[in-house]
Amino acid sequence: MANGQPKIRIEAHPDQLVVDLSQLDWTLEELGSIKVHWSSVIKNHNLRLALVTLENVSVPADYLGAPGKPDLDRLITYLHNAFEGKDKDKELIIGKNRIVGSVVGSPYTGGGRGLPQPFTAAGTGPYTGGGPYTASGSGPYTGGGSGPYTGGGLAEIQYLPGGTLPKRKGSPASGVRVGILDTRIFAHQDLNGRYLAGYGTFASEVPGSPPDQEAHATFIAGVVLERAPNAALVVDHVLNEQDIATSSWRVATKMASFVGSGVTVLNISFGAATDDDQAPLVLTRAVEVLNKHGVVVVAAAGNHGPSKKKIWPAALHESTANVIAVGAGTSDGGQFVSAKFSPKASWVDLIAPGVDIVSTYKASGYATWNGTSFSAAAVSGAIAYLVETAGITAEQAVAWLLTAPADRKNPAVTAVMDDIGPP
Repeated sequence: MANGQPKIRIEAHPDQLVVDLSQLDWTLEELGSIKVHWSSVIKNHNLRLALVTLENVSVPADYLGAPGKPDLDRLITYLHNAFEGKDKDKELIIGKNRIVGSVVGSPYTGGGRGLPQPFTAAGTGPYTGGGPYTASGSGPYTGGGSGPYTGGGLAEIQYLPGGTLPKRKGSPASGVRVGILDTRIFAHQDLNGRYLAGYGTFASEVPGSPPDQEAHATFIAGVVLERAPNAALVVDHVLNEQDIATSSWRVATKMASFVGSGVTVLNISFGAATDDDQAPLVLTRAVEVLNKHGVVVVAAAGNHGPSKKKIWPAALHESTANVIAVGAGTSDGGQFVSAKFSPKASWVDLIAPGVDIVSTYKASGYATWNGTSFSAAAVSGAIAYLVETAGITAEQAVAWLLTAPADRKNPAVTAVMDDIGPP
């Protein structure tokens, strides 16, 4: 893979099925008839799906379907065939609980990785107190749970002197809310008063020293606010700090939990790949739920270079208008082109700056980082800025960004967006 990229991770929990709620009873009965037992069933009515954890995975001895495939694949094929025999006019809606992991991670590209030193502005020390902004009459957003990271690779990490985010130009209520579902967030001094986050979302709540990747959400937050200074961020944690991966079920339920939080845009700087390039059922349902409530999903396209392997939920834009797949762009000879690590694929909708990006890092510093994770964050910020300043909807903002810069007609928007556009 490009830039020494590790192989794309394509895995699923080998003992779990995701089933449409309307077909759950039939599925459980059929499993019982072939002596496949289950230990738990978790229903999610927002997604209209159930997660079934099996005690054993097998098919009848005389079943010859899907030879050579893993046991779970053979069981799913068997269930499809059995359901078709019952009702030829309907299809069994069933899938796997995919692993969402570092499918879009890339290695360090900026030379040796030195230990970063905290940035301390003149006359100030590291941020040690305070809490997230809480809108009048409301409390902090609390999504609960934990969960996957897969966006972008650290470049040469060093604290940069004097880096600060643009200040608000209005009250928090005047801006647009942008959701960030990612790693835990650090209580960075320049983010203070600009986000909502609940218990379990802060890096300081993890015993010991969190890995560098735990700064991912903090970095993304800075990129969004660079584009949309008045935005209020709603941050929830889903990427764990052990293996920087989680299940698609956990991701989807977290995504659905943003309904009612007031966000216009949800930034997803991670994703999953599948062996057949078909979208994971549970992520598709999560996007449908968000779209139904007017939330645009902006997703990183991955850092797997020339490979056209689809990354989900980014690639869902082929079937769902309100998902935007974002690749990384960089300047080359006066032109803005796709970065070498960014996928060159038809399902990538936009490119935005993703090389040598500077943003908030850990609790009190700034760093440089490469990756489509941060290109996605730039697009999320751009949409929020357009919604606020041009008085248009998020869908209209997306349509405007999908238009080549030379053809854009809206005089209310400045050329600051010319570094975001179709690849």
